[in-house]
Amino acid sequence: MCAGAITLAFRGRITVEYASGEPTSGGLRVLTETDIGRRRQWQIQKLSGPFAVFAELLHAVYTVKARPTTRRASFYREPPWRPLIETAGAVMARGRDRGESVEQVVATIWAAIEHAQVDTASEAL
Repeated sequence: MCAGAITLAFRGRITVEYASGEPTSGGLRVLTETDIGRRRQWQIQKLSGPFAVFAELLHAVYTVKARPTTRRASFYREPPWRPLIETAGAVMARGRDRGESVEQVVATIWAAIEHAQVDTASEAL
């Protein structure tokens, strides 16, 4: 949905970075396979390092919770993702229950990523 919104909202050159190892299975397909998308000047590149892990982690937590029976959710339940997802999910729930700011929640999750095997998770993307 975000790639579709970007396609409709912006004009000119747009750089989109993604974390998923399968960018065409998600919304990025709209960037190249629709009339509106083809008229844009897209620059698509893959994220790497801790930012890639963080971006994918947000998607992973949602996927495991909202679509637990999918193949992608099964992938996220395996190492190295499982401990990161469990930590991030707990941090987000606790932050929601305590009324913490987004900044506080992100800082806690970021600290967990820094202490995890980011390189291993990044390679799994």
